[in-house]
Order: sequence, then structure tokens, then C-alpha cells
Amino acid sequence: MHSGCFELDLSAPLGYGLRIDITPWSNGIHWRYIHGQSAVELTGDNPNPGITLAAILNTANHQAWLESIPQTALNQALVFEQRFGHGLSALSLASQNANLRRMLQFSPFLLWHLLEYGEKQRLNQQTLIAIAELPRDQFLSRIGLPSALSIERLFRHHYNPVNQTAKPLDIALLRWLREEPELLFAQFIEDDIEWPVTAIRNKVETLKQMGKQLQIHNIEQQIQYCANTKLLTQLYEGFQTKFLTFQQQRLELSRYLKPAFDIPANWHFIDSWQNLMEEASLVNRQISLYHPMILRGQYALFSLKEPERLTIGVSLEPGLVTIDRVWRRQHQTTQG
Repeated sequence: MHSGCFELDLSAPLGYGLRIDITPWSNGIHWRYIHGQSAVELTGDNPNPGITLAAILNTANHQAWLESIPQTALNQALVFEQRFGHGLSALSLASQNANLRRMLQFSPFLLWHLLEYGEKQRLNQQTLIAIAELPRDQFLSRIGLPSALSIERLFRHHYNPVNQTAKPLDIALLRWLREEPELLFAQFIEDDIEWPVTAIRNKVETLKQMGKQLQIHNIEQQIQYCANTKLLTQLYEGFQTKFLTFQQQRLELSRYLKPAFDIPANWHFIDSWQNLMEEASLVNRQISLYHPMILRGQYALFSLKEPERLTIGVSLEPGLVTIDRVWRRQHQTTQG
């Protein structure tokens, strides 16, 4: 082991001889796994070592390695790990690149996005460093974020880059924004009042579904114009009332026309409003939202009892039949 390196013996928990050797800050933090007499350098191929800074601090032989790291950078990495995970990965990148050091200090949210993007795309550290060197707009575009201005709007009330003492963002919110970056433009995202991300996300997704069923083409704009979560909830409740009224008005058309395509023998066509409501109560409430599209002949639903309990949604277009969604009874949905 080289001077200043940290070595963590994983033999006891794993049950076979394996150690991880981590180089000091001055050499750029890298790691390699050592099995017996064989050593494999893994930092370049795998930016995530699978261990945390907190785990290293709980060992007895970490002092020399920690002393190689500037105290400010170490503190920032520990805060980063507490908020986002990836603490050792962030510290490793910061030790190798000035842009990434500044990102760890002043824009940890962006560094988190970069690491999440790299993990999803299976990118190595050198590629992540090259992305960090891009001009700001190109960097944001590459990792799937909109313009810098909208990101600054998001953090106006959430993050103070000087003292880093502001309330940390909910990790569930960050993951939602990664999946739907256009929500950075939604006004309610800046709401100072604490709000449950999962509940608000469910409202937004249900609003989109109701808007689609009711053919309200500007539903996404209405969502984005909600200035706070209270107004978003009011919009949701208003649409629920409209949708229930719409459903009641169509109850007389309770039988659905069976689509004219070959159906597997174990697919059971849901042929009425009553059966649709039963399926929705058993499997997933969102299924009931497809009633208007089924009436218009644009959609069909089928239930399967075996080999597992499923509901299959089929999109019907002229000359084209496609499986759109599959619902499992455990309230998990697969999109086609």
C-alpha cells in the first residue's frame, strides 16, 4: 500500500480475502480492489466504489488518508453524502478536476445530477470529467436539465451556496425532477411550505390522466401555473369534480364495444362500466380514468387471472393496436 493510502479489509463481512485500496487526495482519489495478490483498478470503469465516507470514518486506520484531504472539501463531501449519497464518488471527482471541486462547493445539486446520469448511462470517471468541462448550457443539456435560469429559480428558497445551511431538498423531489425536468418551470416547485412529494406527484400524474380523458389539452400548462401547492390541490379537486360529473353523464353507455382483433384465450375483455369499476378497485384506481377513451373506441382493457393477476391496457388507433400499460395488483404499473 502506498503512503497516505487507505486500505479497507472486506474479508470478514464477505467471507473471502478482499481489500479496497484508496489513494490520497494529492494523487487524485482512486480505488482498486485487491484479491489475494491480484489488484484491479476500478475507479475509471466504475465511479461508485460501493462504500461510504461514513463507513471509512468508522474504521481505525483512516487518519492518514483523511489528513491528505483539504478540510473544506471533506466537510462538503460529508454534507453531500448525507443529502444525496455518492460521497466518496463526489470527493474522488473533486480531487481530479477544478470544475468539479467548485461544483461540490457551490452546486452540489448539479454534481448529484451528473453522478446519477453517469450511473444510469454507465459512464466512467473520465467521461464525467469531460462532461463537467463543457460550457454551462451544453453541460445542462447533456445531463438532461433545462437552462441555468430555471435551476436558479428552483434553489432560490432552498439552497444558500455561502453557508450551506439551508433546508436540504427532498431526495424524492430531486428524483422526480430528474424524470420530468420540465417541472422545473412549475411555479409550485418553489413553494416554501413543506409538502409531501409523493402525494403531490400523485396529484400531478392523476391531473394529467384526467386532462387526457377529458381532452383538456392545456392541462400541463394549468399545472405549471399553480403558484403554490394549495392552488395545485384546488385544481386537482376541481378536476375530480368535473371528471366524476363526466363519468355520471356517461353511465347510460355502460356496455363497451369489443375491439375487432384476435384476443388471446386467457385475456378477458372488460365489457362494461360496472366491470371497469370492479377492476379498478381490485387492481389500480387509475384504470377507471380510461372510461371516456373506451367509449370513444380508442382504448380497451383486459384482465388476466393467470399466471398472475394483471390488467392490460390496449391503445386502439386506425390500423394499429398496441399494448399501452400493464397494471399489477400490487399497484405497480408497467408502461409499454
